[in-house]
Amino acid sequence: MTSAKSPLYLHSSYRWVEGLREREGGPLVQIHPDTAAKYGISEGDQVEIETENGSIIQEVYINEDVHPRMVYAAYGWWFPEQEEQELFGWKTSNFNMLTTTRSLGKEFGTPDLKGISCRIRPLRSEDDK
Repeated sequence: MTSAKSPLYLHSSYRWVEGLREREGGPLVQIHPDTAAKYGISEGDQVEIETENGSIIQEVYINEDVHPRMVYAAYGWWFPEQEEQELFGWKTSNFNMLTTTRSLGKEFGTPDLKGISCRIRPLRSEDDK
């Protein structure tokens, strides 16, 4: 797994701009069609992305340009429409929940942000089961 920044936003800023949210919606994880088929996932499904450090939920965007053994999770998400007391739901879909500071790069002290092992699974409602 790796992360990809949206060209519509500046890092994690401007999530409150309605015009940008209308263009992109929410956090999208990009998955190859073969990978999606293997896991029974369709475009627009909500999936849980899980690593040894945590899990998040993002919406599936099928993309043939993504390698079948890779997923691209959206970066920097939080939800200005959610409660401030809950810190605007940032833990729900933010890629940082999947990373760790236990192993930092020797050169710059940065955490691993690319090539992270993960599991994905579709989230289904009781009606879909």
